[in-house]
Amino acid sequence: MISAKLPENEIERLKALERYDILDTNAEADFDELVKLASQICDTPISLVSLIDSTRQWFKAKIGIESNETSREVAFCAHGILKNELMEINDATQDNRFYDNPLVTGDLGIKFYAGMPLTTSDGFNLGTLCVIDTKPKVLSDYQKEALKTLGKQVIAQLELRYKLHLLSTKQNELEDTIETLNETRNRLIETERVASLGQLVAGLAHEINNPISVIKANVQIINERIYDIIEHIPKFLETLEREEKSSFYEIITTSVKNNEVLSTKEERERKKIISKELEEYENKTNLSLELIADSILRIKLKPPYKKYIDVFGMEKFNKSLEMANIFVSKKNSIFNVNFAINRVSRIIFSLRTYLDTVTYQKLKTININDEIEKSLILYDVTKNFKIEINRNYIDEINYTCISENLIQVFNNFIFNSIQSMYESKEKKITITIQKVKEIPIKYNKLKNSREDKDEISNQIDSNNGFILVEFTDTGIGIPMNLQDRVFTAFFTTKKLGEGIGLGLYVSQKIINEIGGNIYFESREGFTCFSIFLPILD
Repeated sequence: MISAKLPENEIERLKALERYDILDTNAEADFDELVKLASQICDTPISLVSLIDSTRQWFKAKIGIESNETSREVAFCAHGILKNELMEINDATQDNRFYDNPLVTGDLGIKFYAGMPLTTSDGFNLGTLCVIDTKPKVLSDYQKEALKTLGKQVIAQLELRYKLHLLSTKQNELEDTIETLNETRNRLIETERVASLGQLVAGLAHEINNPISVIKANVQIINERIYDIIEHIPKFLETLEREEKSSFYEIITTSVKNNEVLSTKEERERKKIISKELEEYENKTNLSLELIADSILRIKLKPPYKKYIDVFGMEKFNKSLEMANIFVSKKNSIFNVNFAINRVSRIIFSLRTYLDTVTYQKLKTININDEIEKSLILYDVTKNFKIEINRNYIDEINYTCISENLIQVFNNFIFNSIQSMYESKEKKITITIQKVKEIPIKYNKLKNSREDKDEISNQIDSNNGFILVEFTDTGIGIPMNLQDRVFTAFFTTKKLGEGIGLGLYVSQKIINEIGGNIYFESREGFTCFSIFLPILD
């Protein structure tokens, strides 16, 4: 028997497993039903969600086996986490790694094994979703694809469980922050803060209620979709022949994987194409071809569609689209939950910075290019808001700072640009990152974050030069008569519920405290914020 080697990132992998707080927890229907579905699809008596700890493999969900764990030394799944792809052992008795393994030679008598790694969003393999049989077996291509898709559903459940835990933590932090705000408001000296408390309370209520409402609504959708998976998918599968099952798995996998973004115009054109292909069935079914075209468009199923209709017939094809939408809508809901949690985090960070309760103090060197790319991915700018991104940076630029604070500044400016373009016809963000020896003279004419501060000049010096990070968008712009107030706490030009007016205040506070400055110019259809970061010795 050959035991699996430890992954190169084993220490970090175990930390990633620990953060999910999943080991030795009670059984949960969400996971149990996924192993049942995996076993049914792959036609195997055993299926497991197996998580690899430092010394054991522990089963979060199982079917066809009594034990809750085995030693890591004999675990097939310990081999399965070493690569980011499906591992299939067709006959373990013929494999040098497993032929004398107690799980093969003992009462369990494993012959066939297939395991899909459960890979987190940051790239760590926690375990596998695996199917097992006591006789040799070969999975079809469609069974492999289905197992991969179900593996992603397992990790999606883990991620959702973790995000909901984070949300609970953030809500507790928010309650603590609001309590601190109430204690602090009587000690506020600055007139502008006192005058703005009423606006803060109204805006804060909307800012928090909006993402929480989004989370509640999408969690409800996810729960309903889970019920649909449990209740309807197995029943539907029972009605399908072998070839129909293969086509159904293909519809699901291609739809879930399709991240194509279509404009309204492109959607209309695509629907015309779909309707054209369905024309030949107009007199062959009583179903509404327009509704079927809408279903195809909703799950982003790629043509040709005739091959599916020939296999299913029109009625079963329509039912397949309905079942596929269960998986697609669940994927969309998980994204919405993540986005709303991030929005709550931004509010908490802004309030804590305003109240001088931010605990981040450790300096860290970050790659500015990479961090901005992460922010763009976080908001999924191109896909979800259909915004064109122009990148004016080539070289990798590193900067030593309190990284959490500077990253929050980047997030603030990107999110502000997104909000400013909700109603814009042209949606474009241009990001410039470069090193400069000094601040160009043209910026002297622009408004900046150090104006009207008697204790410091709006001119800053750095013997080593500056890093310029610039965000330009095609949004509605900031009215000229309001531009003197953009860095004021609680001042906002946004609608109630879209902002509490702390993003730019927090950003200027962070940048000014490290000796930098923010310049801006704005008019209708154009806003540019330029951040100059002094390069330290």
